[in-house]
Amino acid sequence: MAWVLVVAWSLLLPVWTGGVISRIGFGSCNKQWKYNPHWEHVEQWEPEIWIWTGDAIYLSSDQGDSLEVGAVERALLELQRHQPYLKATKSAHVLGVYDDHDYGMNDAGRHLNYRAESAKAYLGFLGVPVTSPRYHRAGLWHSQEFGNCLLYTSPSPRDS
Repeated sequence: MAWVLVVAWSLLLPVWTGGVISRIGFGSCNKQWKYNPHWEHVEQWEPEIWIWTGDAIYLSSDQGDSLEVGAVERALLELQRHQPYLKATKSAHVLGVYDDHDYGMNDAGRHLNYRAESAKAYLGFLGVPVTSPRYHRAGLWHSQEFGNCLLYTSPSPRDS
């Protein structure tokens, strides 16, 4: 479970060049290998910001739970190349936090050997520059101003 706090106000701040934010989309529990009709609705709605609130990917049923980060990287790449997702998020700034399946395993927690590598792969998926301090801290918490919006994303600590 991820927590996302969205605070909106009427002042226009010169931080976000896109102007006033009026459409923010949220999504989770996406099986990237399946046809998902919701992407067509998201595309029509044209979100300016898209926030993954966990489980942007699942490993396909033939992969089972992953025991290596390469499977996670391949699943993230599959989603990045998924045409309905690309169309739906073409004009959106994409943010997100991860959850267990984004690590590559159901109920994955602190005992997962490649947890840090999965987090780095997820940051790459989000388009975060490798020079960002987010690559060097625990968790994917993040705050960012978008004109009339302040977004703070934070994953709940999975400690099991």
